[in-house]
Amino acid sequence: MYLNNQRDKWDLVHSIERLRLKYPSEQVVRFIKSNFSSDISNTRILDLGCGSGRHVAYLLGAGYQVAGMDISQESVACTQSIIASNGWSADVVQGSMTQLPYKDQSFDGLICHGVLLYLKVIDIQAAINEMFRVMKPGARALIVVRSVKDMRYGKGDELGDNTFLITDNFTNEEGMVMHFFTEEEIRSLFASFTNVQVGISEMSMKSLEDYNSDYIIIVTK
Repeated sequence: MYLNNQRDKWDLVHSIERLRLKYPSEQVVRFIKSNFSSDISNTRILDLGCGSGRHVAYLLGAGYQVAGMDISQESVACTQSIIASNGWSADVVQGSMTQLPYKDQSFDGLICHGVLLYLKVIDIQAAINEMFRVMKPGARALIVVRSVKDMRYGKGDELGDNTFLITDNFTNEEGMVMHFFTEEEIRSLFASFTNVQVGISEMSMKSLEDYNSDYIIIVTK
């Protein structure tokens, strides 16, 4: 199953210290500050695909109640180490986005930054359905995915519409399954939410011809 391969690839990435992201994304910081500025200590936020723990650490440091989940056990270990070293407390577990280990309506907020894109379309919809299930009515979520204009698009073996097995290792993602989104597809996938906002963020890499192209999605249940 391809998800086992994705897990193994992320275990390898997170086992190499220089590849672990350390600072929170400005997109996440702005989303949190804009939407959850009051009653922080009673606000529970899920970091779905917590990676090396950078957003869990930011949220805990700001005083939120936090849960984190990742497919990679190495990622979970990194995040738990950060939590322990700061004397914090948070529930961080290994798991699958398609079957979240949380009760219905458990979270006031959710972030899923650069994670949903590593699923095939059938699993993307299952993961979105699970997000909807665990969010409280009125809860808001930030999701960041790659657009079809991203520099990685087409650099691999095509597995389906806008889905590729990446063969370029420029960003340490060789051998991973990656899906690239269109705005029309995003609005269809998130149709169960009461409000869907879609923006774009583009950032150059080595040159102005090579850049990340991300959709910034904010949804309200």
